[in-house]
Amino acid sequence: MDTCSAEWSPFKELVHANYSKDSFQELVKIMATQHAGFLSETTKLLAAISVLPMSTVPCGRGFSIQTA
Repeated sequence: MDTCSAEWSPFKELVHANYSKDSFQELVKIMATQHAGFLSETTKLLAAISVLPMSTVPCGRGFSIQTA
């Protein structure tokens, strides 16, 4: 079984029991500092996801300014 898949259930339980009211960015920091040894692959995945843009609006605005 894939390591990240195996970590999903413990991760879900941990977040639900302890961090359900924290923001995503706070959760990423908590996972990196407190749970990286226990959920190493999930921590890596969260770190990678945290740097992805959630929308393309800023990019589109920048492009519109350049073409105007």
